[in-house]
This record gives sequence, structure tokens and C-alpha cells, in this order.
Amino acid sequence: MLREVIARAAKHERPLLVAIAQRDLAQLLSRRGDVTAAKELAQTARAALEQLGAKVEIAKVDAWLQERTIQRTNDLADSFLPPPAMIQTTPLRPPSPGP
Repeated sequence: MLREVIARAAKHERPLLVAIAQRDLAQLLSRRGDVTAAKELAQTARAALEQLGAKVEIAKVDAWLQERTIQRTNDLADSFLPPPAMIQTTPLRPPSPGP
């Protein structure tokens, strides 16, 4: 449906509506797991918003992109951590004094 909105808005020369619909579609694509396409579409939307001088909408896109970057970084960090069951819970003891 958002693709239809983008096509109709473009046909009727409504660049702000196109950019907002692109941003919304990027968010939807991201939720579906298509992160690369989502990022590209969000950047396209941001460029259009920049040309229009839509500062509030640019801030929304930037915040979303930053949030995705932070979340993606956290996802990657979590993938390198062992599962909780494998983490040793035995407290460390200082070395015993020598003879």
C-alpha cells in the first residue's frame, strides 16, 4: 500500500508526501528484516526532505536511522556473548600467598 502511495504522490508531484511515505516504508521494511533496503530508502527520503527544507521530518528520519544503528550494533554485540548458561558464575579468588 505504501508503494502505491509513493507512486500516486509522485504522479501528482507531492514530494513531501513521497518522502514521508518512503520513510514509513523504510520502517516497515526494517521490521520485516530487510535492513539494507530500509536504510537505502530512508536515505532517499532524507535527501528529498533536505531539498524541501523539512527540518522536523529530517530530524525524525535521522533519529530513526540512529536508533537502527544503535540497535544493530547492540544486536551484533549480543551475538558475540556466550549464552547465560555458559557464563561462569564462580567468584574469582585472589591467589593464595606463597610459602
